[in-house]
Amino acid sequence: MRFKEYIIERTMDFNKALEIFGMSATEINDKLALKKKYRDLAMQHHPDKGGDVRMAQDVNDAYAILAKTKTSSAKGVDWDSIDAKYKQAAVQVKTALMSNFRPEVFTQYFKDMSGYDFHYDLKRVYPAENARRPDTAGFDVEFFTKDRSTVFTLNVHAPVHDIVYPKAVLATGNISYKLYTTAYGFHLNKKQKLSQSDWQSTNDHSFFRKPEQLFPKKKMKDIFSGKTSKRAFKKRDMYTFFKNKMKARINGDDVVIDLGEGYSLYIYRMTFNRQPFWGTNGIYLSPMGDPNKNFGSRVAMAATVTFSEEEETAKIFEKIQKEVQKVKGEAKIKKTNQLLKLAHEAYKKAKGI
Repeated sequence: MRFKEYIIERTMDFNKALEIFGMSATEINDKLALKKKYRDLAMQHHPDKGGDVRMAQDVNDAYAILAKTKTSSAKGVDWDSIDAKYKQAAVQVKTALMSNFRPEVFTQYFKDMSGYDFHYDLKRVYPAENARRPDTAGFDVEFFTKDRSTVFTLNVHAPVHDIVYPKAVLATGNISYKLYTTAYGFHLNKKQKLSQSDWQSTNDHSFFRKPEQLFPKKKMKDIFSGKTSKRAFKKRDMYTFFKNKMKARINGDDVVIDLGEGYSLYIYRMTFNRQPFWGTNGIYLSPMGDPNKNFGSRVAMAATVTFSEEEETAKIFEKIQKEVQKVKGEAKIKKTNQLLKLAHEAYKKAKGI
């Protein structure tokens, strides 16, 4: 046995590797499926994507064992017991996080820094109660002004794996394990970075009482003085504008803009000669109250138009959204296309096209 394999097997056994991959001993004989699962887990837990360094290493170690193993039996893995451990740990983490989170501490801090009144929306607390084997527990929250011209976004979560296989201790009513946070702002129609990377990990949880640890005072002063908004409008600003100001849904280069009553405008980003543009795909209708927030089926083609990636384009789509949301029913389709054509004619005239 090579030394590297010796070290891996010292820290990672076969059954633990199966737990991490969520596969049975017979399923790992399908090496293509195993490799696909490895790629998915590696991407999910990659530190550059906000994942946990230790969990990323565990995924690599587990794959090293499973990839060279061929089995014919399940080797007695008790999946129900494993699921129960993950569920119990997730509930403990979620409860601890929410008991420590005081939104009024953050809204008051933002008001002190800006002079504006801030509201908050606790957008998601996870995992759901029916989650089989949750891998993370945490929450997403937005703090925003009434007109959403300024929005601060915060995500806080902990890998459940670290609680099930602890190197730190979970104490009742107290958080004593590593947390991962993502924080950024939106102001003057641009994304506002608060540090070199939006995400960070920390064992110091005093940020629940001291927001300036995630939203530094110097950065906040620069944001509200307008100093950080003098740069050129970029891709990240476009996406942040859509997400934070228009509450659009984003999936890669696709953006779904809510037009009201289940209608939505589907737009997408493309590049031509290395220049970014935005085009339209269609108008969609989904069932009202769809819990999965699917944008449904296409009910009409959208006017075929393209706009360059700039702040004015973001404002065009925002204006269309506001105007179409005032219209009822199928009239939204006609109104959307009418506004798209008018906006495009004005755009071409301004560009001299």
